[in-house]
Amino acid sequence: MKDLVALQMTRRQPVFTHDSGKPKTSAQANRQDDVRIKFEYSGEKRILVFGRPVQFEGIQEKVKSVFGQQLELHYLNNEMSIPLRGQDDLDKAIDLLDRSSCMKSIRIMLLSPEHRNVRSQTTHINTQHAVAQLPCLNDIV
Repeated sequence: MKDLVALQMTRRQPVFTHDSGKPKTSAQANRQDDVRIKFEYSGEKRILVFGRPVQFEGIQEKVKSVFGQQLELHYLNNEMSIPLRGQDDLDKAIDLLDRSSCMKSIRIMLLSPEHRNVRSQTTHINTQHAVAQLPCLNDIV
């Protein structure tokens, strides 16, 4: 029992930096100097490392140079896809990484704008087809 109490006490003590005597928060204690981002595009996965501070425009440029085209960024978290549209969205994803003790990288799914447009056009065509097949109220009466 004394071992468990001692273990809990060590967990509660703040982590001190070498530079100053100020305690770190839990997000700062888990923070890495670099941010690892796992990109997924058409079944291909790549890990790229970015130095802090990570700039949204820098990621977009790197994605364009590595994958050869401008792609949309979607943050993946527990099977949920959240579009990254700017620096604020990226900062929130990095903050989640810093707060999590088990996450080592950010997962980003890349989608081509054409892929998204084809999907929306297909849905629109299917809707028009379904509406055309509905019977008219005059035909029923």
